[in-house]
Amino acid sequence: MAKKKDFGTILTELEEVIGKIESGDLSLEAALKEFQTGVGLVAEGEKQLRGAEAEVEKGEALMNSLFPEEDTWR
Repeated sequence: MAKKKDFGTILTELEEVIGKIESGDLSLEAALKEFQTGVGLVAEGEKQLRGAEAEVEKGEALMNSLFPEEDTWR
C-alpha cells in the first residue's frame, strides 16, 4: 500500500509535472502520462482539502456550541 503524501509533497510533485509538460521536451505519450499523473495528484490534493475543510467546520461548530455568545468563530 502506498504511503499517503502530505499536501506539500503533492504540490511539489504537481509543479514538477507541470514543468515537464510545459518544457515541450516530452513525446505526446510521455506528456499524456505526466498529465494523468497530474490529474491524480490534483484529485488527491482536493480530497485532502475537503477533509481539512470538514475538520475546520467541526471545530467551528464545537466552538460555537461552547461559546455561543462569541461571533469570532464564524
